[in-house]
Amino acid sequence: MRLEEACRVLSNWDRRDDLSSVGAQVFREFIREVTPRGAEDPTDATSLWRKPFDPVHPLHTPSGLSDPSAALLALDRAVTRLREAEIPLDAPLGKIQFVVRNGERIPIYGGLAFSNVKLKLVPRVGYTDPAASSNSYIQIVSFDEHGPIADAILVNSQSSNPGSPFYSDQTWMYSRKQWVRLPFESGDIDAQAIERSTLRVTLPKSSH
Repeated sequence: MRLEEACRVLSNWDRRDDLSSVGAQVFREFIREVTPRGAEDPTDATSLWRKPFDPVHPLHTPSGLSDPSAALLALDRAVTRLREAEIPLDAPLGKIQFVVRNGERIPIYGGLAFSNVKLKLVPRVGYTDPAASSNSYIQIVSFDEHGPIADAILVNSQSSNPGSPFYSDQTWMYSRKQWVRLPFESGDIDAQAIERSTLRVTLPKSSH
């Protein structure tokens, strides 16, 4: 009976870490409990699987649990951890994973794999971090006949100054799955320039 809700939530989970994903937190804590030495990538925990990862069949491996009873105990520990923290098993991820900027909660998607977020489970609050740490710099690049097309995002935004307009702008963009198109041509760079600074360095005179 204790694990019925967890199993139901996991069976309905969309296998994503989107803001609307329900059950991501259950899987996250389960993986932390079931993998050796706290490994966060289940594909690295070869002893966990009855059939290990096979590069010839990447979509169907790893598969099968080598020790189902141990997995159930790990799930029980995961459920205990969430319940003791008073985090609902069926809460959408965006309701329990966030950073706070100028008093605003900004929901953050992402899990233990790509878009790896470094947020801590805070009891009665959710996954967050007073330092608002998360992914740093993410960039995707493609090419067309004119050259590179680069989009990027700084999850923590560009400024650590709460009074800056760049303190939370890209954090909100990340939350909404938006990108910043990076300029490449000199005209685009000039058009997007915020300010320019000149750095002059005076080298010490040689003693020789």
